[in-house]
Amino acid sequence: MRRLRPANPAIALAIAAVCGAASGADPPADPAATQPPAQPPAPLYRDLPESRPRPAVANPSADDSQGDSTAEPTAPEVAPQPLAPEIESVVSESLGRLGRRDRPVAVQGLLLYDPNTRDESGRRLAANVAVRLASLASVYRRTLDPPGPSRRPGVETLVVVLNASRNEFELTEATLFNQAPLPSRLATTQSIEVGGVAVPFIDAWRDPDEATFRSATGRAIAMALVDARYPLTGPGSLPAWFREGLASQLMAMHVEPDALEPVLRQSGLAYLRNGGSARTALSLPADDPAWIDLTGPAQGVAFLAVQRLAEGDPQGLDRFLQAVRGGEAAEAAFRRVFKASPLTFAATLERHHAVND
Repeated sequence: MRRLRPANPAIALAIAAVCGAASGADPPADPAATQPPAQPPAPLYRDLPESRPRPAVANPSADDSQGDSTAEPTAPEVAPQPLAPEIESVVSESLGRLGRRDRPVAVQGLLLYDPNTRDESGRRLAANVAVRLASLASVYRRTLDPPGPSRRPGVETLVVVLNASRNEFELTEATLFNQAPLPSRLATTQSIEVGGVAVPFIDAWRDPDEATFRSATGRAIAMALVDARYPLTGPGSLPAWFREGLASQLMAMHVEPDALEPVLRQSGLAYLRNGGSARTALSLPADDPAWIDLTGPAQGVAFLAVQRLAEGDPQGLDRFLQAVRGGEAAEAAFRRVFKASPLTFAATLERHHAVND
């Protein structure tokens, strides 16, 4: 991690512009973002996990993708990324089940689906939102991909679907992902499968509160990029607490002001100061239901833990992430880089936050 707060004011202005679009302001159009994409035949669709294992609800198609020449040639374990038209076809078919006929806006590796695109004036607003979200994702990638050799994925295409109301958001979640999000979830990180490759899919409610919208969508995009780099299990995986805390820390670093960081901090501090064990929270597996509640104590402790590491040794976080991406086991890399075991670090975290906010 380079710093806890970005020095680049353009990022803050970019995220603020997202909210301006959300609140109905009419920003200038981005001509490059308003070109209508092609519409090829649609392959099948599948629900994949968010940040925890869940079963799929449909079978994938294995024969509908083309390789992307931008995929990393030194990473044979990562499948080539599908092309944007193929992804558009999958998403359009899925949203059609909801009666939505959104025209996607494609910007810098991001596809935005917004009810505003049903008319031309709304499409200009959506194009501006897409530019801002793509810029945020680009900043996240620079933080997640430190210099040096690593098993990074190909050029990712992120899909962001916005819903005009909480009811529409819950309908999308139930119809496409067979789940009902908790009230604390205003955006979720899912995946769609295109030609055997999981493509990040962020489903979000455009909350009328600007800071809430920024935080929820920014955190979901961060989780999607973490998911793309670190599997849930096996070689190259991170412990659940680090995955979740890292996504929240990315949001806190680059979305300002935000509504989620104070909630995470308060939840984590309350848990620790009322006798909760950081060692217990940081030992929870990825499929534990505690991770579902974004405002719960597990998420709060995970955020405090990663932020503590970032404050203490920002370059150490870079070295740790690069080591895990290079194949070193997470616990061994943690011990080597931070000079302590994860459990020893958890005990130190408890002592620190007993008296420090």
